[in-house]
Amino acid sequence: MSPASPRGRKGRPPSRALSRLLQRINGAGVFSRRIHLWGSRLRACSADRLLALWLLRLGLLGRAEAAAIRRLAPPGGRAVDVGANQGAFTLLLSRLVGPSGEVVAVEPDPGLFEALGSNCRENGAVNVELHRIAASDRDGHGVLHRSTLNRGDNRLDSDPGPGDDVAIELARLDDVLRGRAVDLVKIDVQGHEPRVLAGLQATLSSGHRPVLLFEFFPDGIRAAGYDPGGFLESLRRLGYVVLSLGPGGEERPLDARALDRLRGPLGYVDLLARPAR
Repeated sequence: MSPASPRGRKGRPPSRALSRLLQRINGAGVFSRRIHLWGSRLRACSADRLLALWLLRLGLLGRAEAAAIRRLAPPGGRAVDVGANQGAFTLLLSRLVGPSGEVVAVEPDPGLFEALGSNCRENGAVNVELHRIAASDRDGHGVLHRSTLNRGDNRLDSDPGPGDDVAIELARLDDVLRGRAVDLVKIDVQGHEPRVLAGLQATLSSGHRPVLLFEFFPDGIRAAGYDPGGFLESLRRLGYVVLSLGPGGEERPLDARALDRLRGPLGYVDLLARPAR
């Protein structure tokens, strides 16, 4: 990947002015509101992130993940939140692992990282370790393609639509963790998940293997240069059992035919991988 161009993305000059206008509207200060969510107070950094917090609060978004996290994050344990965004799941994990536990939160977008840090400080989440990086399969530099109206759809490997690009740092999670044992890894990076796990091989092969909670987005995975089925098979070769999540966070057997039908930007599901007994 090459550093971002200050002139924006090539090939779309007619939309640049509109994109900038939408960005200004989306980031207007009037949308910087606090929302009470899962025992924490979070301040949104834009209109779309305020909407996301309300959808989480109403249970229309993230219900299954939150339920699974409540069941899987042990008091005193260590969790990793990859693609932490503005910190909703980071703070939930922080409360669950408690003062004797630790959360490692990773977020590459500069604006979202600032909001993440601010929300952690406001909630006294001193057990959270923050990293402004994109977890990947190598160390180095990359470009994050940011969505104008949905900062939950920022991507490394494909273009989400109108938006801008920003240069970011890439790092392997094994290097970030430096041999620390991990109980739970949550990953939501719009198809970059195989590259995240490629940079976590030492941790996944250790004597204390974490449970993985991740978004399975086949089109995004293909854009990252991986085969979706091959990605799941690589987890099985590592000794993991891959399961799907029900709407209440319950674990269910994987339906391979349902996964094959996933297409387009809304074609994704949340999966869980447990070390085989």
